[in-house]
Amino acid sequence: MKTVLNKTLLTVAAGLLVLPFAAIALLAGERALAVAAEGADGRWLVVALAIGGVLVGSWHGLSKHPVL
Repeated sequence: MKTVLNKTLLTVAAGLLVLPFAAIALLAGERALAVAAEGADGRWLVVALAIGGVLVGSWHGLSKHPVL
C-alpha cells in the first residue's frame, strides 16, 4: 500500500511539474500567432497544436519510462 501511495504521489508531482511548461508553450504559441497574424481563426489551431504536442510528448515519455 505504501509503495502505491508513493508512486501515486510521484505521478501527481510529475504532472504538476509539466503544467508550467504546458502553460509556457500555450503562451508562446499564442504570442507567435499574434505577431504573425491578427486573425482569430488561427488561434484555436495553435492552442490545439500546443495541447496535442504536450499530450503526445507525455504519452511518449510515459510509454518509455512508466511511473507506475
